[in-house]
Amino acid sequence: MALLASLGITAIREFIFESIHPFRVTQIDVSTGTMRLVHGNRIYVVRCQEDCGEFRTASRYAMKDMGGWLECVAGGRNIRLSIMEEKITFDPGGGHG
Repeated sequence: MALLASLGITAIREFIFESIHPFRVTQIDVSTGTMRLVHGNRIYVVRCQEDCGEFRTASRYAMKDMGGWLECVAGGRNIRLSIMEEKITFDPGGGHG
């Protein structure tokens, strides 16, 4: 608990977000070696190349955003997926009051 307190509120939020909300695969394109993932309000296109076969569309995977790549365990091994594109979407809903 002391470790989390020392991280700060933003780091705690990111830790919880990554731990609880898995990444959902929405599309796999084996011909280009790419995969599209959704995580909260973020959409990622990553390079999966020979690792594309380890993933299934509509399945969810625990991953860590390491900046330039996503890291996960699939097929019993650590896999790094280079981020090619990242989009952040916003809720266009009404106001807050």
